Parts: sequence; structure tokens; C-alpha cells
Amino acid sequence: MIEVRLLLEPHIAELAARRATAADIEAMERAIRLSRTAADVAEFELWDGAYHRAMAAAAHNGLLRGLCDTTNAIRQEEIWGRLKEASLTGPRKQAYIRQHTECLDAIRDRDSQRAEALMRTHLETVKSNMFERAKAAAE
Repeated sequence: MIEVRLLLEPHIAELAARRATAADIEAMERAIRLSRTAADVAEFELWDGAYHRAMAAAAHNGLLRGLCDTTNAIRQEEIWGRLKEASLTGPRKQAYIRQHTECLDAIRDRDSQRAEALMRTHLETVKSNMFERAKAAAE
């Protein structure tokens, strides 16, 4: 799934930087704000997913939004939850929030190249964090 997200979401961020409305930006801001106060991993995942869905909505491409909805549905499955639970530390949660905020800033600034690069970096960070921890636990 993370490989598919790496293919889609940087481009979604790039499109969002070109097309986002004020309401789209507010939806992303709200998701970031609520992720900061999440009580547990499940609630954080809810708002993290809401951020990514709001970004997809801001791209104003129905097919890309649908693909994002599909990846968000997979994030609700047990195996993803176990990987996230094992890898989401307090500092990592803060790093993800910071990365979301930086990407939103690029979208707000209409800097499509920066938004794309920041989303790619964010997803690479998630990938590394989730699978580095899983690999270490298996050894």
C-alpha cells in the first residue's frame, strides 16, 4: 500500500497546490489541528487519514480522491493498525504533524513542486518508520 501511496500522493499534493480552495485548506488545517490532540493511535490515524483525504479533495480530481479513499480504507485494516501501533511514538507523531503542516504551507503558498517533494518525504518517513520497527521486531 505504501508503494501505491508514494505513486499517488505526491502528485495529489502537487495538484492541491494548484487547485485548493479556501475551504479545502481549512479542511486540511482542521485535520492537522485535531491530530495534535488525538488521545491514542486510532484517533491519530483517523485525523491523519482525514488530512490525506482533504488533500485529495483539494486536488479536485474525483478518480484520485477515490483512490485515496481506497488507501484510507486499507489503513483501517488490522495489519496496518498493528504496524502503526508498533511504530507510532510521540516524537514520530510530532514529526508527521510537522510534515503535514509543511506540506499544507506549500499548498497554501501555491508551491506545487515543494508540496510534491514534501509529501514524498513524508511518505518515505512513514515507510521507514513502520517497516524499520517491524523488521527489528522480527529479528
